[in-house]
Amino acid sequence: MRDLKNSPQVVDLIADFDIYVQVFDRLKPFSESKVKTHLETIKMVRSAPKFTDVLDNDAWFEKLMATLVEWGMDRTYTIAFFYGRPESLQASTQQTKFIDMWAAFHRVATKAISAIQSHVGQGMHTGVPKVIDNAIVGYIKAPKLAKLDV
Repeated sequence: MRDLKNSPQVVDLIADFDIYVQVFDRLKPFSESKVKTHLETIKMVRSAPKFTDVLDNDAWFEKLMATLVEWGMDRTYTIAFFYGRPESLQASTQQTKFIDMWAAFHRVATKAISAIQSHVGQGMHTGVPKVIDNAIVGYIKAPKLAKLDV
């Protein structure tokens, strides 16, 4: 098992968390259709009295499927952030990598919680995990932004 939670990129993400969220916000890396499907899916979940209520809702499953198809699995940013390159998740390593990434996400959440909470509810920052995910996108995209500012 790899110690991702103490990796240089996780330490840097925690140290400059707000900067990476700002990079994400400035670059707006996702298309309007991706943002729309994501926000509609989240809205349906939040409008249900209980999460289990959405499990009986065919419209929600259709919206969730549309979101997943629109977004695909995230190898471009999250896997690249933790493992240095986008890679396929082989069945034999998925569980180990998930556990490693979960531990790293948990460390980021506990160390940067006030910065995270200041972004929750704004635009694509729909919850704590999404804010962390967005900061990771900002981290990956930061060199591109630096080139724009030159």
